[in-house]
Amino acid sequence: MSHKLRFLELFAALCAIVVSLGVSGVIDRATAAPLNIGASASMDAYFLINDGVIRDDIAVSVGVTTALSGSALSTVEDAAATNSDGSYVQVGNPFNDPPTPFIATEFNETTQPDGDEARGFYYVEQNLTLDDSSRTVFLDRTLAGTAALDFTDIAISASASSDFEIGRDLVLTNTSDATAYAFEIATGFDMSLAASADDLGSQSIAEAVFSLSFITSGYVALDYLGSSGNSPTIDDSDPGVSVANNCVVGDSDNNVLLDGVNCQASVSATGTGAPTDASFETIRQFFFGVIMAPGSSLRLSFFQSQNSATSYIDPSVSEVPLPASALLFLGGLGFFSRIHRNQKPAGERVALNP
Repeated sequence: MSHKLRFLELFAALCAIVVSLGVSGVIDRATAAPLNIGASASMDAYFLINDGVIRDDIAVSVGVTTALSGSALSTVEDAAATNSDGSYVQVGNPFNDPPTPFIATEFNETTQPDGDEARGFYYVEQNLTLDDSSRTVFLDRTLAGTAALDFTDIAISASASSDFEIGRDLVLTNTSDATAYAFEIATGFDMSLAASADDLGSQSIAEAVFSLSFITSGYVALDYLGSSGNSPTIDDSDPGVSVANNCVVGDSDNNVLLDGVNCQASVSATGTGAPTDASFETIRQFFFGVIMAPGSSLRLSFFQSQNSATSYIDPSVSEVPLPASALLFLGGLGFFSRIHRNQKPAGERVALNP
């Protein structure tokens, strides 16, 4: 047997061993890169009444709280993982009349013994400016949330999420007996969403909603004066990415009699085995003209929400039973042994020693 043929037989044996071990699950997949995926949503929104200058006959009072809730969660399917049990901090009281500035945060983290983490976090801040009569004339809110998975060992399932929604009504009333008043309302937001997913089995989604609705009583004329801001910046080029953006001014038919503004956006990323990123950013401003007859009222319902969620489910690996891998190994050896025999002259063929 030539050295070349001996080398081929040895190489074939090694290849068969590696293939059989890989198929049987001993080497079920190559070492993967660390899993670092997540989702984030942030939105800074505001409304401003007549540049902060309101006639004394226009009373501004706090209406109902339409929504105020939030949560941050994380979980890892590992009995040895430790959950932080969450932490919640709030400074200020949004239920006051008028609502006072406040900041609230919630954090939840689950950590494995090797330091791998799943974490959810939200942040909300509300500020307001009052006029000389202690009426709210400017309201600014910031919502931000993140959900992230940071794993070196990805052979485990984990998830994290963060969500918050807040809504509060202000009621404007013309207390004059004979005078109608005209003024402007400006509103807008700065919204940024991002989602990333790399490995198969990973998925992230970020969503945000902004709305300012008008509810009238008595004679109130509303006029949409226009909008400004940049066009949305969208990154949706990667496979496995989805981006949605819908913003409506007025009712569903954009009629002159306005219901207000309602904007929703979302991004999602599903792992394809390659880096997958989705993002959405936009800044929008809207302007409305208002005429209020004596005794009329206008309710401003100012609502925001954010949701961020990410998860990883370890993909199941199909394994071939050991007997099948053994047959594959022996078949590889037999194939190359047959090639070796066929290349010898007939008179030189000998039986293999037992």
